[in-house]
Amino acid sequence: MKKYLFLFLCFLLVSCQNENTSSDISSQTHSESEEIISNNINTSFYSEEISNNDVPIVLEKTDNVCKILINGKEIEYKADQIIDGVQYKADKHIYLQDENDSNNFLVINGGTLVLNETTIVKKGDASLQNEDTLRKGINASILVIGKNSKVQISNVAINVFASYSSAIHCMYGGVAEIASTDILVISKASHAYSTYCNGMIFSESILTLVDSELVVAFSLYEGDGLISILGNNNYIEVHGKSSYVGVIKSGLLILKNIYGYSENSVLFNITEDGEITLDNAIITESK
Repeated sequence: MKKYLFLFLCFLLVSCQNENTSSDISSQTHSESEEIISNNINTSFYSEEISNNDVPIVLEKTDNVCKILINGKEIEYKADQIIDGVQYKADKHIYLQDENDSNNFLVINGGTLVLNETTIVKKGDASLQNEDTLRKGINASILVIGKNSKVQISNVAINVFASYSSAIHCMYGGVAEIASTDILVISKASHAYSTYCNGMIFSESILTLVDSELVVAFSLYEGDGLISILGNNNYIEVHGKSSYVGVIKSGLLILKNIYGYSENSVLFNITEDGEITLDNAIITESK
């Protein structure tokens, strides 16, 4: 990894500790997102409604293991913390997950996870290194599943040293609201933000650094998701072979007031079901 990546990360980590930022993304941010969406695409996917066939059902849960029925298939998730239908607040701690196929946090059944001034470290690779592992969030650091399930993040550092992982993954109507957060991803085929099947991520004032093969900063899988990066100051660096700023298979990626560098001349990989809105986005090719 290039030396200046770490220097810049350290600078931003110190800066974030001095900011007094609410854990909630402002209503202005949400209204901006909705205005951009309504002006650019068919907004049917932006509904929070999910068909009954796609509603995840918790079959069994212990302290650190949760079995969920999704589309007729039982999936086992392992996590240090499972937030099941309650609100859980965590601040001023370091949370480390170093097991394979595991999450730092799993939010289900309409639960809310509130993170403030914390450091989260995800280690441990995915056993099955394929797209399905990424879609289902089996090895994600923070995983949010189901309508009304939410994570609210402010002044947090998330470091992903795990392959086929995501710093934050939202699926089946799960929502993330993020402010003043630094994300470092340096393992193969991992993501900073990712969504699947109506997952939504609203973010502002972020630092995103990715440096590894096949790494993606913002990834939207099938099922019409939304990733909205707004606010006044967003920075991104992308390094590594076949890595992208964004991969959009379905849904909408919004990038506003974002600047930075990419090692690759191709910034985005967008299919016919994906859309992107850029506003004051300046990402140049690094030398």
